[in-house]
Amino acid sequence: MSNRITKADLESLVDRINHALGYVKDSTPAQGYFIYHAYGNCRLALKMETGMRDISPLATKRETYRACSAYLDGIVAGKMHKEGGTK
Repeated sequence: MSNRITKADLESLVDRINHALGYVKDSTPAQGYFIYHAYGNCRLALKMETGMRDISPLATKRETYRACSAYLDGIVAGKMHKEGGTK
């Protein structure tokens, strides 16, 4: 039996994404990534000054967690490539 993905698990991962990209929590104007909930499912979304942009499709918490993990892995890989090495 696998572990349940909770709202707290998703929020923790989104906090890591925001930190990796330099978004400050509770900043004004509010910008950054967040979990959008609708119809019993959720998705990763980006809040910008001009509105909201969907990053992942509407899915279960587990599927959204996997999408967020992959997104974070891509951010980290891009930063490592930009810095010219692996860590």
